[in-house]
Amino acid sequence: MKSFIFSALLIASLFTVPITGSASTFENPSTWEPQTVIQGKTDETRFYSLHVSEPKRITITLENDNIVRPFAVTVFDKTHRALGTVVSTKSDGDETKTVGSIDVQAGAYILQIHSFNHMVPVDFTASYTLEEVATTDIEPNNSIEEATHVPLQSKITGAVHKVNYFDQDYYTFDVPQQGLFTIEGSTYSSAIDPETPANGWYELYNENGKRVLHNLLRDKVQTETKNFVQPGKYTLLIKYTNQIEAEMKYTLNTSFEPIAENEVISNGINNGYLQAQLVPLNKQIKDMFYHNTSYGSQHHYYKVQLPKEMPIQITASSEVSGLQIHTYNNDTINKDSAGNNVPEPITITTNGMAGDNVFSMMNSYGPITRADYVFSVQAQFFSDVPFSHSYFNEIETMRDANIIKGYPNGTFHPNELILRKHVFSLLHHVDSVKLPVLREAITFTDLPRTHTYHDVIQQFYQAGIVDGYNNAITPESTLTRAQLAKILVNTFHLSPQGEAQTFKDIKPTDWYYDDVQILASHGITTGSDGSFMPNAPVTRQHFAVFLYRTLNPHK
Repeated sequence: MKSFIFSALLIASLFTVPITGSASTFENPSTWEPQTVIQGKTDETRFYSLHVSEPKRITITLENDNIVRPFAVTVFDKTHRALGTVVSTKSDGDETKTVGSIDVQAGAYILQIHSFNHMVPVDFTASYTLEEVATTDIEPNNSIEEATHVPLQSKITGAVHKVNYFDQDYYTFDVPQQGLFTIEGSTYSSAIDPETPANGWYELYNENGKRVLHNLLRDKVQTETKNFVQPGKYTLLIKYTNQIEAEMKYTLNTSFEPIAENEVISNGINNGYLQAQLVPLNKQIKDMFYHNTSYGSQHHYYKVQLPKEMPIQITASSEVSGLQIHTYNNDTINKDSAGNNVPEPITITTNGMAGDNVFSMMNSYGPITRADYVFSVQAQFFSDVPFSHSYFNEIETMRDANIIKGYPNGTFHPNELILRKHVFSLLHHVDSVKLPVLREAITFTDLPRTHTYHDVIQQFYQAGIVDGYNNAITPESTLTRAQLAKILVNTFHLSPQGEAQTFKDIKPTDWYYDDVQILASHGITTGSDGSFMPNAPVTRQHFAVFLYRTLNPHK
């Protein structure tokens, strides 16, 4: 609710002939025209009607040469709800008059003149004018349904007020994509007693009613709060915590920093075990600790879902000292924990269970203004590919992309030679692989129609990726590194990317020379000791590495 109390010059255009007000009721109010002066005592109940056809600012002037006790003008809507008040005061620097304003929507209103916080009758002189609105705080905006819609990045100004009730202001805005939302806010002392701090509070809620962020509004002190937010509609609530003063004037500035859709961020409401945010495996997740207190710590809760029992490993890094990871197996809190007193990466490995596995990040050392951190969670799906395996990340990424699946017993056999039929089958699972029909299918002597991979291999032939030899395609054979280079270049339509590494065991006259050079220019192959080993058979682990680097160049 609005109540801007400040000293100002008396409006020069007011009528000079005062009109004495008479007793009236809320249901049967008297008429009070703009720029008309009313005089009397507050021992009489006085209600006056006001109607505006468009949003307007009601600027009220209260005069009294001998203010002993304050009096006020309160604006009500037609449901008897108080929207704001202007209270007479000497503390604003002008002992003879007080000028205050309340911005309102189009509609019918009632103005009441009354004593403020006492029962002693007071002589009063009052008048008002109608002007253009000057704040975002346009009454009524005291509920979610009445919230004022503002742009995502705005300067929000207004006042919340108390006259035997407590005011709250609501605003809404739309967030088009995930990002970092910031609120900077401050308040100003009430004119009734400038020495009394006018402190308040604001809260931000998402469209599901979950509180995303909150902070105090401090008198003459700029406070700042940040949090990650997801796309959707948000509601900002501003309220007054001072039970003595009549009003709190506020200014809030909001800003928004978009974050790319391919980055995973906190949902901003994961501050409890039951609110743990579900995060994907093998992705880097961003979050931050942010508070303005000198002591204490923060917990952010996350969870991963597993199809069966298996080891999981959580790795995190942060700017803040004392970052800790806590895992929760079933209802056992702190069964495993790891922490450092220096801002370096930390890792914890624990046994994951089928279903939800909850863990939390905690900062254990304050104070903190803002400390970003990142973390990732990996699970050991294959019993023969532990976290320490040289190609764990590449193999796990291909599994996570549903390209490779391993064996029914939970193994991968990383050192086993891969067969040509499996290479074509795995490449066929890659979403980005397109196989246009460039030629008619032919009959291969070793690929009968009953073969499990007949249709898949024929698609690669028809797309011109493989040719076969002597009417055979040898699906049950292994393949060399040189053959794989040709298949990858043709499948993904790769072309040279700048100067490539040279290898001591291949020469320009080799049939596979161009294909190997193209892979090298993309960083897909680096060789060993300067060698490419073109005739070496490809293992399952090395195929996973080749394919990972093809799909994720220069990583």
